[in-house]
Amino acid sequence: MWSTASVSDSQLVGTNGSILFHLEGLTFLRSKSGAAARHVDPVHEVPWEQVERATVVESSTGRTRVQVTVNDGRPANGKDPHEVKVKHKLTDSAHEFVKLVNEEVEGRRQWRQAAEQ
Repeated sequence: MWSTASVSDSQLVGTNGSILFHLEGLTFLRSKSGAAARHVDPVHEVPWEQVERATVVESSTGRTRVQVTVNDGRPANGKDPHEVKVKHKLTDSAHEFVKLVNEEVEGRRQWRQAAEQ
């Protein structure tokens, strides 16, 4: 299920990286140092089959973050490679992006379940 979102809706630019929404899944873009701290490549691809959901959370300091729950078998160690901090003025964009991701995940889940029956 591919959404026909505009380009601005299909990416989220954060302060510590970006997430791109595309046909094959999500792509996380980070600086070399940011990627190294998360034990991933600077361009980290996650196929839709591994994406479980996305959420907008607020840290204890009031900072907005987008977390993508991924089932990729990686042990949780250090910084979350599937989390992006978002500027306060982009909180609405973060919520729209999360909605888009969750709609895509749910649509694909329903499609797979229907194919299995």
